[in-house]
Amino acid sequence: MDRRTFILYAGRYTLLSAMAVMGIFGLYKRKKVPAEVCILTGNCRTCTELGSCNLPEAVREKALQ
Repeated sequence: MDRRTFILYAGRYTLLSAMAVMGIFGLYKRKKVPAEVCILTGNCRTCTELGSCNLPEAVREKALQ
């Protein structure tokens, strides 16, 4: 392997690793919902965050299920 090929592969895999880390970080941050903000404006039945939501409407909906 010559120097040019080594630098090419090192750069390629560094960028690939950075993109993977940013993607994982983005997915991790996406699942965090602030406690006082409703992402669906009160439609708790179809909300994907119902299990971790602490809003009064969500608590009532969880009690009904």
